[in-house]
Amino acid sequence: MTKMKQALKRAEPAAGEEKGGFLFLYRGEVAAETIPTPSPLRDAGGEKLLQQEMFTLYRSVENLLPDRPQKTLQFIGSHEGAGVSTVVRIFARTAAERLGKSVLILDAAHHNPTQHLHFDLVQGESWIDVVQSGGCAEKACHQVGTSTLFLSPASLQPAVTLEIPAVTNFLDELKGSFHYILIDSSPVGNSPDTLALSGEVDGVILVFEADRTRWPVALALKEQTERNGGRVLGMIFNKRRHHIPDFLYRRL
Repeated sequence: MTKMKQALKRAEPAAGEEKGGFLFLYRGEVAAETIPTPSPLRDAGGEKLLQQEMFTLYRSVENLLPDRPQKTLQFIGSHEGAGVSTVVRIFARTAAERLGKSVLILDAAHHNPTQHLHFDLVQGESWIDVVQSGGCAEKACHQVGTSTLFLSPASLQPAVTLEIPAVTNFLDELKGSFHYILIDSSPVGNSPDTLALSGEVDGVILVFEADRTRWPVALALKEQTERNGGRVLGMIFNKRRHHIPDFLYRRL
């Protein structure tokens, strides 16, 4: 048994531990999932609310991909600051800490990698280094504390164009070790690899900033992703501002 699998085994939740949640994710031509983002990012109360919304996303993905016991999901934003890294991070923590799933975050936000900072991890060997060298994929997976959450950080080297077949082999090598592999991608305008990779994953979730995104922009990215072979599971409209009290929204 490898060191990574031993770590996952030790981190498994005890039998009978609560793993509840609830279901809610829109699909279709104008699918949208609205998720409030805490401000600042490390605000405990705001993060708890976001975790509740992540139960919705988790259950929805499970229903949309019932035949995939191990899932590779790519999160794509339309522009810088849409909140992709935040959504990926909270979804990962919810799935690992609250639902007992083994999760790997693949930080592919080459333009601005931040996941290692939020998890207080020293920048170790990156997944890009391993892909380029053809080494063992496990070397790029770094455990967060004693949890079932792992991070594969982005490279600190200047951005390079990736060979997609090599990335696919890297992901295939790890699929048997994790329930979820979550890819935190660069915005589509920042990296050509983002859309190129979308056809190699089980599902794509698009993330938009609500007050900065018009429906034509959202639909254009959805169609562009699908033309590249990606299966869009849904959209998240992030950072929505409530212009009337929240309790009134709930009654509409």
